[in-house]
Amino acid sequence: MYVGAEFGPSGCTASVIESATRTLAITADHCTVNIKPGTTVKFAPAAEEGQQPYGGWIIDKKFSSPDPVDGSVPDVAVLVFRPQDGKRIADLTGCGLQVHPGLEPGESVRGSFIDYPGPSPYDSLRQSICVGDYTYQPGKGREARIITVLNSNGGSRISDVVPDLIEQADAWATAEYNLDDTPTVPPAPTPDTGSLSGLGR
Repeated sequence: MYVGAEFGPSGCTASVIESATRTLAITADHCTVNIKPGTTVKFAPAAEEGQQPYGGWIIDKKFSSPDPVDGSVPDVAVLVFRPQDGKRIADLTGCGLQVHPGLEPGESVRGSFIDYPGPSPYDSLRQSICVGDYTYQPGKGREARIITVLNSNGGSRISDVVPDLIEQADAWATAEYNLDDTPTVPPAPTPDTGSLSGLGR
């Protein structure tokens, strides 16, 4: 995500998610607290070394929950992107990710995190993947190591609130953009991901 209409400084990442309106993505809520939706932030899917193969998409609205879950307010937000040129963001990226269902205590899953690490030997310009195993630790909330789409501190039970946030966001987008059930636009060719580097566990 980039600040400003001209792709200013980047701060956080987001992931397009599966939704009825094909206009949504998920990110950490702390990445959105200072955002004025519709005017200050663009999202560039699959940005790589300064290039934006899918262009920039304006964030018009964000949805988050103020209610504690498992001892902490979940650090997660669902973003709504303004359609452009008759297309919706998931039409170009090829649909979106699904949110993992909640884990049972002690259950472990393997997750892959895609981000733009900055510390050496990385330069924050290229996507990298980090693979790790995550376990639900009841009662620890955001102090626990958990599985989310983007980061490892969003809250151990974000899956308890995300489906409702998606429903709210889809309803808002449908009304705001007067959306219908038109067929999806064939996805654009997938950008070359040969530069993705595994960071290991």
